[in-house]
Amino acid sequence: MVDRDASPAVLRAAVQALLPDAHRVPRARLDVWLAPGRPGRLRRHAAALLRARGSWDRLEAGLRLVHDADPGLAREALEDLRAWAAGAATGYRQVTAGQLAILGSLLDAAGGSGEDGAGGGPLDGPTVRVLRGALAAARPSG
Repeated sequence: MVDRDASPAVLRAAVQALLPDAHRVPRARLDVWLAPGRPGRLRRHAAALLRARGSWDRLEAGLRLVHDADPGLAREALEDLRAWAAGAATGYRQVTAGQLAILGSLLDAAGGSGEDGAGGGPLDGPTVRVLRGALAAARPSG
């Protein structure tokens, strides 16, 4: 439905219906919807569904989008990363070792590779330190 009719009203209704069960939407499908080149409103809704899937998907989506060419998506991602860090979430579900490695790389790219926790990217040092601490405390599954 979302792929075939991207009208704002249909897209909004579909996403609202999917939000409570966002974990049932295949991650690969959300990644396709989030890809650069897709319509901006579809990408924003895909980001919302990823955030609704849980802490680790939310963190990964934010770190991927913080450098996005769409300034609105990048701003939303930065605000959400700061909110995630302020809550010092460590995840409601276990993170896989693969996702933990991806999150570490994305955090480095977002500005977190410097000694003080910042490396010139869009994330500030205190936010990076909290995110690094959450990743360090995470216990990978499987």
